[in-house]
Amino acid sequence: MKFAQRLKELRKENDLTQLQLANMLNYGYTAIANYENGRNQPRLNDIIKMANIFNVSVDYFVGNSDIKYKNQNHLYYNINNQLHKNGIKLKDENYFLIELLYYNANQIFIAKNIAEYNIDKLFEKAVQNCQYSFSKSLLLLLQNKLYYDIVKNCIAEQFYNNQH
Repeated sequence: MKFAQRLKELRKENDLTQLQLANMLNYGYTAIANYENGRNQPRLNDIIKMANIFNVSVDYFVGNSDIKYKNQNHLYYNINNQLHKNGIKLKDENYFLIELLYYNANQIFIAKNIAEYNIDKLFEKAVQNCQYSFSKSLLLLLQNKLYYDIVKNCIAEQFYNNQH
């Protein structure tokens, strides 16, 4: 996947309009559209800024790697190590929660100046956001048969593909 495709994909995943992303980067309103259409290429320092906003590695952002989150392995290692020292074993299903917490905390961090938050308030807000978004997603899954079936079938397809 090329840079333009990844930019558009990540912007949409983060629920940002082209204008919102341009404003975050102090760009003109057409800059992001031009990047996504392949008309212009950003400078390296701008690629780094955008990768940081989306919390992905530069290699992933420009299409050189499929490892998306730059801090993912280091974060898991640190958490696992600290828990192990305290006699707590991290289960596989816990990684989802950690990822969700990290994503929400990072969104708060990006949206606000970190100086406005102490870490306790930031983490508390991230936990509240996780609870809300998880409840909303689970409710949607349970109430929408089509959504339920699509998710179920895609998971089944992934299991099948991983075995072959």
